[in-house]
Amino acid sequence: MSIQHRSRIISYGLILMWTIVSVLQCTSATEKGAEAPDKSESTGDTEGAAERKVNTAGESGCIVGDCNNGDGTYVWEDGSKYVGQWKEGQRSGNGTYLWASGDKYAGEFVNGDCEGNGVYTWKNGAHYEGQWKAGKMNGAGRFVWPSGSEYSGEFVDHSIKAASEEAAKDPGKEG
Repeated sequence: MSIQHRSRIISYGLILMWTIVSVLQCTSATEKGAEAPDKSESTGDTEGAAERKVNTAGESGCIVGDCNNGDGTYVWEDGSKYVGQWKEGQRSGNGTYLWASGDKYAGEFVNGDCEGNGVYTWKNGAHYEGQWKAGKMNGAGRFVWPSGSEYSGEFVDHSIKAASEEAAKDPGKEG
């Protein structure tokens, strides 16, 4: 087996590992109580936007704005945070989700999931920029590893569309 072939297999394995982790992370906040708290926590309304009390350590909830229908900032107990648009208590529209682990997604959301165009950045420096559907990399995109190797092309359900395509090219090395 050639070194180039081994390198390609390792690259596909890394893509698969990172995609599984990011799918779990991109949808986990919705499953762990991502809905905004009810209006009983508000301290008053200002032109239709409910103001929320500021959280102390270990608490979770909407800390700024309107996390039901509008723009708001929501913080979870584990330190994860979403800043962006909300619709019916779910992340919908443009926003940025910061995981406590250091990972980050900035882009479009629909019903709490990464959907549309967005950029997911892992704390190790790897990142994916492209299309998302139901919390998964789906459509045209570009994945860049921390080493600088990259793949540009089609993704289907968090995987490279065609396994026969050349998946990784390290710009600093010759073929």
